[in-house]
Amino acid sequence: YANNTIRDTFYSLDIPEVVVSAIEKHNPLILNMTHVQAYEAAIDALGEKGVMVLIDNHVSKPKWCCDNKDQNGFFGDRHFHPREWLQGLAFIAKHFKGKSNINKSG
Repeated sequence: YANNTIRDTFYSLDIPEVVVSAIEKHNPLILNMTHVQAYEAAIDALGEKGVMVLIDNHVSKPKWCCDNKDQNGFFGDRHFHPREWLQGLAFIAKHFKGKSNINKSG
């Protein structure tokens, strides 16, 4: 998923066009960013305001959580793959290592 753009993801999730149009009007650059680029832009913007960020993979599928039937929580759930989760954690830890506003305790 690393090379998917925000626009591609919105379309794959059937996000209403009115939402995409509003983003295009007020923050058009984000739609053509990859997920990692958009995430980094958000972390940087928060850092400029002195806000610390705690990186969290709250859900593995992009949808609202958390009920006992979403299969999106943790080990043993259909949409949770431990190896992919560990790869993601390692990538994010390495990628954001130099950011001063990332919470490194954990």
